[in-house]
Amino acid sequence: MTIAAEPQIEKEMTKARSARGRRWLAISAVTILVPVLLVALTELTLRVCGVGTSTTVTRPCTDHGQPAYCDNPNFAATFFPAGMFRTPRAGVEFGDVSLIWYANQGDQPLVSPLGQQQDHIALSVADLDAWIDKLKGEGVKFLDGPYKLGPTRAVMIEGPSLEAIELVEVK
Repeated sequence: MTIAAEPQIEKEMTKARSARGRRWLAISAVTILVPVLLVALTELTLRVCGVGTSTTVTRPCTDHGQPAYCDNPNFAATFFPAGMFRTPRAGVEFGDVSLIWYANQGDQPLVSPLGQQQDHIALSVADLDAWIDKLKGEGVKFLDGPYKLGPTRAVMIEGPSLEAIELVEVK
């Protein structure tokens, strides 16, 4: 009699283990799937309503009348708090050196960078006197100079956002 009961007990234990496994699987699936579905539904609702900005790095645009992909100026705004991402921006690259500048991001005037660790940029010009005459004629504010700079001369002017710009004569 005990011999006949053992297969029955083993069968019942196998059923119990299988039921526990299915229960664990169902709980795990609900624990993972319900939050994922709620987030997906929320995201879909916000996109349909037009809330938020595109999170793609590039956006479709045209370049000289041809379809192209351009930088998405709002891409970084998704990841950085207000004030850290500045637009509009512009820049130039010379080999591995980039010079990037930004428009004033607020309604307060900017403060001159003079006296800071990196307080100005310098540009080379072939004829410093011609540039001085041209800039004076346009009402540009001169901060210093002309002054001797090694074997050459230079002037320091103030840019439109109060940045200091040094013009160095290179012959």
